[in-house]
Amino acid sequence: MTLNDLSNQLIITYADLQPVGYSIVKSGSGHPTLPEGKKTTEISFVILPESDSTEIRQSLWKKCRSAVSFTDVVWINIMTHDPLLEFLKESGFTVASDSKAGPFQLPSKILTLEITKG
Repeated sequence: MTLNDLSNQLIITYADLQPVGYSIVKSGSGHPTLPEGKKTTEISFVILPESDSTEIRQSLWKKCRSAVSFTDVVWINIMTHDPLLEFLKESGFTVASDSKAGPFQLPSKILTLEITKG
């Protein structure tokens, strides 16, 4: 994967000049549970546990949301034990399906968010 090309972007959030969170935006990345005929974009959303706060979450999400404004649906495969799961739900994501993630196939959720234009 090449970062920061037309289909992939790396977004980083800093605190005290140190990177504390990132999101990778992958345009055109789909999943079987997503509606057909819509532009889909997969994201990752990661914050260092020692830097996790409401402000950092909101800062990273604001940057990420701005970067995905071109798409119809944003989705993420996030592990069920990830503390960011509830934040993403509060930010408008809904559970599309149960899944598995990572090399150990741990329980996860596919979350989706419809992007409204305008």
